Amino acid sequence: MKSIMSKPFESLSQLSENKNVFKLWKESLQTNAALSPVCTERSTQPGVFDRALYQISEPEVLIVEPEQSNHTGILVIPGGGYQRIAVDKEGLEIAERFKQWGYTVFVISYRMPGDNHPQGADVSFIDAQRAMRVIQAQPQWQHIMHWGVLGFSAGGHIAARLATQTNQTHFPPQDQIDLHTIHLNFTALMYPVISMEPDIAHTGSRDALLGNPAQETLKEKYSVENLVSGKTPPCFIAHAIDDSSVIVENSMILLQALKSYQVPVEVHLFESGEHGFCLRTTPGTSTHMWPELLHGWIQQVPDTPV
Repeated sequence: MKSIMSKPFESLSQLSENKNVFKLWKESLQTNAALSPVCTERSTQPGVFDRALYQISEPEVLIVEPEQSNHTGILVIPGGGYQRIAVDKEGLEIAERFKQWGYTVFVISYRMPGDNHPQGADVSFIDAQRAMRVIQAQPQWQHIMHWGVLGFSAGGHIAARLATQTNQTHFPPQDQIDLHTIHLNFTALMYPVISMEPDIAHTGSRDALLGNPAQETLKEKYSVENLVSGKTPPCFIAHAIDDSSVIVENSMILLQALKSYQVPVEVHLFESGEHGFCLRTTPGTSTHMWPELLHGWIQQVPDTPV
């Protein structure tokens, strides 16, 4: 049996045979340089990885390319309650699955709001914005015609903000890349954190993002159901009804907001599966179907980005 252990962490390239990794920011970016990034292996099963990244100070993107492109790129944002990054089961494993269908997948590591970065509660979102801008501004990705974002749990909150506040400025531009206009064709959210309101919120994510107690104005500002507009791109949502961590009402309140603005949305509610099923689904549940459902749905999304 493996023991849970932590090691110093420098780059996503340490965790994958794929060494195609780039940093999001120049060294001059204001960040908390006193952090000591750590990778913790939480799995006790031989041959099964469940690594979590903590105290990220230099966010990166790892690129997973298919043998034959379907001209669709996806930014994958793993979850972790705004405290850590579940890099294997909600990042690297997802990239390998979707690579098989021709997707070019970009897995992000991002900074945490509780790590005293100058960008505060917006730091994770700013990193996701930057990732999409860097990718879309590069000539080597001009063959990609459709762009989407796929977020898990708290990463779903970041992805949903990216869909609803796509080009809003939350931090002074650092260079010309920060002036690039992001284009999104679709958003996919897996058991997402959506609302910061008391009856619905995942308290761990909310407290890590906004502090405890969170100001009422901040709860409203960071509740994604309040950010939806007619410019929000089509959305795919999957959630287990028995999720006791991020309760399914998060997805339902987002569905209501999307419908009110006539945003195309597809929702799959699984009777069981609990939280964090990703690709490691529970035997006896139908949650294993979600990748194929998402892949099929993406084929129907309009070509024109919102």
